[in-house]
Amino acid sequence: RVLVFDLSGNFLRDFGQPGTGPGQFLTPQGLAIDHLDLVYVSDKERNDVQVFSPGGEFLYAIGKSDKRGSGMNEIESMAIHRERLHIADEGNHRVQIFGIRGGHLGNLPHSGVFALVEQRAASMDDVPHLTDVDQKYERFLEGDLEGMAFDERGVLYVLNEDAGEILVFRAEILTGIFSSTAEISSGDGMAFGPDFERLYVVDQGNNRIQVFETAAIRQALQLD
Repeated sequence: RVLVFDLSGNFLRDFGQPGTGPGQFLTPQGLAIDHLDLVYVSDKERNDVQVFSPGGEFLYAIGKSDKRGSGMNEIESMAIHRERLHIADEGNHRVQIFGIRGGHLGNLPHSGVFALVEQRAASMDDVPHLTDVDQKYERFLEGDLEGMAFDERGVLYVLNEDAGEILVFRAEILTGIFSSTAEISSGDGMAFGPDFERLYVVDQGNNRIQVFETAAIRQALQLD
């Protein structure tokens, strides 16, 4: 189920129940809210995203369970920017993009060299001219994608639980990989503060929340 609280922590209501029908959940995993306050809930076992009104009324579902085409397999986190919903399709090792009203728009593209390798089904280790970013990205997608968030500029940050690193995409193109000097162990979710000046990361393995200055990440990756 989904629990709703006010900003003071007072419980308001809940919605959802176990099951496979509309408005029901098996393993609810991620949550996002769009500009109309519609609530999007990803389900790792159902492999879809259900959309609810602010009051918890089921409206429609996005996606389906499948390892082919635009089907999804063990979906994890997700994030919304404007009219586009980005979903971590972990079982298929990719990030898929849907319109917020449904309709598959594509997958998050790789940097150029990796895209060619993928098309030819070649091994990453057999291609010596791959950049470090390309090789890290290929291995990044093999891990658990446990967090996604957009900053105020529409730059997408994707957290890999296994690597403890954050991939950064600008205009949906891989821009760089951020590694903290303070180890992130089993990262499991992240979010920006209301002013987007800080990024908060759940460092589950170290039982703490790590806080990063957004400006420092941008400087490290030369985003400005």
